[in-house]
Amino acid sequence: MPTGGEYEGSLERGQRYDDPLARVMRAFEDCRKHHDEFVLKCEQRYNAYRGWVDKQPDTLEWASQHHPPYLFQIVDTIMASLVDDDLAFAVKPRPTLVKDPEEMQALRDAAFVLENLLRVFHDLDGFDEKQGPLVLQDRICGLTVAKTFWSYRTGLVRKWERQNQPIFNGDGEVTGSTPVLYEAEMEGVLEDHPSFEVVDVRDFFWPEGARSIDDAPYLLHRVWLTIDEVERLMDAGIYDPKVLSELKETGSAPNDEFEQRSDRLFNEQRTKGRVEVLELWEPGKGYRCTAGNRKVLLQEGEWPFWHEEYPFIGISATPDLFTLVGVSDVELAVDLQNSLWDLMNARHDNLALINNAIVLISSDVADPDDYVFAPMERWVVDSPDQTRLLEMNPAPAQVSIPAEGMIKGDIQNVTGGMPFVSGASTSEVDQKTATGVSIITSLAQRRLQSKKQKFTWGYARLVRQQIKLIQQFMSDEKMLPLVGREGQIAFERIFPERIGGDFIVEVDAMTESLMRQERRAEAQAKLSLALQAAPLFAAMAQAGVAPPLNMVAFMDDFLNEFGIRDTARYYAQPPAPPQSPQLPAGGNGGPPSEAANGGGPPGGMTGQNLGITSSQAADTRSPSNALSQSPAMMMQRANALRGAGRNV
Repeated sequence: MPTGGEYEGSLERGQRYDDPLARVMRAFEDCRKHHDEFVLKCEQRYNAYRGWVDKQPDTLEWASQHHPPYLFQIVDTIMASLVDDDLAFAVKPRPTLVKDPEEMQALRDAAFVLENLLRVFHDLDGFDEKQGPLVLQDRICGLTVAKTFWSYRTGLVRKWERQNQPIFNGDGEVTGSTPVLYEAEMEGVLEDHPSFEVVDVRDFFWPEGARSIDDAPYLLHRVWLTIDEVERLMDAGIYDPKVLSELKETGSAPNDEFEQRSDRLFNEQRTKGRVEVLELWEPGKGYRCTAGNRKVLLQEGEWPFWHEEYPFIGISATPDLFTLVGVSDVELAVDLQNSLWDLMNARHDNLALINNAIVLISSDVADPDDYVFAPMERWVVDSPDQTRLLEMNPAPAQVSIPAEGMIKGDIQNVTGGMPFVSGASTSEVDQKTATGVSIITSLAQRRLQSKKQKFTWGYARLVRQQIKLIQQFMSDEKMLPLVGREGQIAFERIFPERIGGDFIVEVDAMTESLMRQERRAEAQAKLSLALQAAPLFAAMAQAGVAPPLNMVAFMDDFLNEFGIRDTARYYAQPPAPPQSPQLPAGGNGGPPSEAANGGGPPGGMTGQNLGITSSQAADTRSPSNALSQSPAMMMQRANALRGAGRNV
């Protein structure tokens, strides 16, 4: 790796660049050739995704030039399957050789605290909202990049405060006070949490031949900032404030060669009034330098982060072999969409010619304009052959419709947006049997799950970097809401030294989102089975063979699958047991000696007979039990269903 001003990359080995600005520009120029080709393909795919086609000037006015965005629906459907509405991350201590029980417990407590901190910080940062553009960029370009950083911003904080205002009497004496509400302003912290942004791949550069972000010898990130944003970064000590005047003298940013997207969407230039900032990141000793407008050095120094990794997370849901850029959905189907447009426009032209028939008029007609083509018009001619309508063959239009349907099916099959996944009928695909439909649907779901797994790995790595950022930049104790182990929310004081250590991250919400319905169905089936087995276990409990089932636990598991943690409110208090009436001594009206000698009701019961003569009277083999398993009871019920009771 380069050290001490030495830059290798695509340069000759050992060539030195003591000027950091020249170092940035050399790396930028080395990436321009292949990066411009990549950006050109991205713009072409984006135009196909939006259905944008430049009008051909030499095309006839009546010719159809329709170009509906068929790929928009395909990409949008796939993206909906890859985006989760509620991401949650499980933090666990990294396996180590620690044997001290206290240290192991400290790591478990730190993991629990970090889970709650991430939940709070992600809500503040809008983590879930950024999934959409992150996934969409990959589906169009074949690569998407996220950049992690610590977001810290100060400014005026406004709030309401109460202040006692004195009350004066007519003589000017203070007789009391009354609280008055007024607006107060003070300098405070507006943002102080880990964050990430979706990087526009048009502004992300990597050296030629890099297979992944990790093995790249350097990376370049281009940012477009206003002068005010540059000044705020200078005030924060990130950029050198001495070069502000020199930066302003450079004028506007260099022209961006790829602005068609912004021009078509909003008729705007994304670089207007902004400064082009090039950030060069090199691993090894963690060298980093930044240039403004390719002429001014804004920063030079070491990496600012503890995790010692590139702060960029590259994700490709459909990776390609030994290259950073993968395969996009638009790339797979752009030719099919162009073919579909050609067939559709040809069919529309043929239909227009049929509906607007051409009139053949004999050359010996004096004035052809006298023949008005309209209903109820009368044409006076010497011979019917002097005027007639040109007959058009409707067969091409009829042949075009099934051909277009086949191309639409090919678009869905090629991109993985299978028709069975979107609810299309079986007539639109080759498979007509239920078995074939099931197989194709299963394969399509597996393909989507494979794409989603790539984002799962990317999110896990992104959050691992955010944990390191929390450990680095959260230097002051904070009072944050934590979700307890039983779902209770309480405020707890968090100290920086409490969250130290190495951890691994697992994404829980993605699997939960896919399997939520299955898990609820499993909980319901488990509860139903427990209800059926409860009487048998109750009988076994009376016989002393096995304990009874705890139906409350089964019901709690069922409610938990629906996100209900406070299950106690679903259970009513059990009724109080009936009080036995006071009976005279001896029981059953007999003398006390009879009760003492075992007299009275069977079973050793004393007092009034409540209708139960024995504990065996209500077991599962007793005919008086509603759930009786007695053979005699079963025969009686079977005969009752046959009407035997009326014939006996």
